[in-house]
Amino acid sequence: RGLPPTAARLYRLLGLHPGREFGAPVARTLLGEDGVEALDVLHDANLLVDVAEASGGERYRFHDLVRLHAAALAAQDESGDERAVALLRVGHHYLANAGRAEEVIEPGRASLEREFGRGVEPESIAEEDIGPVDGQTAADAALDWLERELPNLMAVVRHARRMGAPELAWQVTDALWPLFPRRGRYREWAEAHREGLRAAEEEGNGEATCRMLTSGALGKLETGDHAEGLAMFERAAAS
Repeated sequence: RGLPPTAARLYRLLGLHPGREFGAPVARTLLGEDGVEALDVLHDANLLVDVAEASGGERYRFHDLVRLHAAALAAQDESGDERAVALLRVGHHYLANAGRAEEVIEPGRASLEREFGRGVEPESIAEEDIGPVDGQTAADAALDWLERELPNLMAVVRHARRMGAPELAWQVTDALWPLFPRRGRYREWAEAHREGLRAAEEEGNGEATCRMLTSGALGKLETGDHAEGLAMFERAAAS
């Protein structure tokens, strides 16, 4: 399509994005300010679809076939290391912003340690707009952001191994903790903790394993699965 080089590269890298929709800050995290300009080029070329956003933020998605094409070009034209770094940047973009939302909702919560992967500098992560609109409280706005981005956050949890950063599974799950009980996201509560627990156990991280067991157990109790919840608490006590 004769795209400028930066727009062509952003097109390829966005083909690796684990979820269907994304906001403009993802492009900034991937390629800096040039990425935001390239996003406009992709939109003007009808390669991205505008998604209505009640908060007024910019949000986009690919048509399914276009997304497959972008991913195929990424596999063809980006090296394995370049793809790995892009995936890490996207994964840590969602982790960092989920952590910001978590801090707004539960200030001072004793969260698990968050670590950035190779090739990812904390200052390079663009901030999502999680601020309140239309008289919302800051906490409600942060919860809304977590819920809106939940498909992407869950995709990071599911694909953490493919991203080369299995620890993202339990780190993102821990950051999502304020959302699960407040918005009743029980299915995601169970799935995220299952994936996070597996990653923590494989990594041999005792603190993360214990947290995944205890916060996962609370989800079991909330849904009436008392036997499984108590069993998870017992495993945590023995770990």
